[in-house]
This record gives sequence, structure tokens and C-alpha cells, in this order.
Amino acid sequence: MLKSLIEIGIDTGIRLSEVLDLKVGCITEDFTGKPVLHIFSKKNNTERFIPVSIRVKRAVQTLEQVSAEGRKKIQSDKLTIYWLKYGKPPRYGRLLQATFRDQLKSF
Repeated sequence: MLKSLIEIGIDTGIRLSEVLDLKVGCITEDFTGKPVLHIFSKKNNTERFIPVSIRVKRAVQTLEQVSAEGRKKIQSDKLTIYWLKYGKPPRYGRLLQATFRDQLKSF
């Protein structure tokens, strides 16, 4: 998951909050058949469509596969759902910026 999030962020240049808010179906195709990433920015309250590479498309597909079980359990459409190791009872949750930054530092 971490690798996919980093690839998306580096290749597109979008904010970390925008990467963490990606939803299922955020990759579409333009009229020529090239992949486009649909982003909604909470900061500006705007939406954007960013042309992306096949690498980003694969990273989003990987996130969809990795988070499928968690999304189903908590009924969410966000791609950054993962298994929380800590807490009782063990459960799925959304990846937060602070957690992502900690994982990135340790990486």
C-alpha cells in the first residue's frame, strides 16, 4: 500500500490529503482512452482531472485490490483502508496522514 501511495503522489504531484481521499473508480478514461485520475480537493472545494501514466493506473488498481476486504467490512469507498494492528477489538480503519508520515519516515 505504501509503495502505491508514494507512486501516485510522486507521479501526479497531488497533496497527501488528496491521495488519502482517493475513492473506488477514481481512474477513468478520456475520449482517447488514456487514464485520467479524478481528484476532489477539500482545501479548495474543487475537483480536477489529471492525466496519469499506466504506472499510476496500476497503483490505484493495487490499492483497490488490497483494500477490498476492509472496504467491504466497514462499507467505505476509500482506497486507503487497512488492518489496524492495535486496538480492541482488532479492526479495519482509514489511513491517516500522521500514520502515513510515520510509516514513510520508518521506510
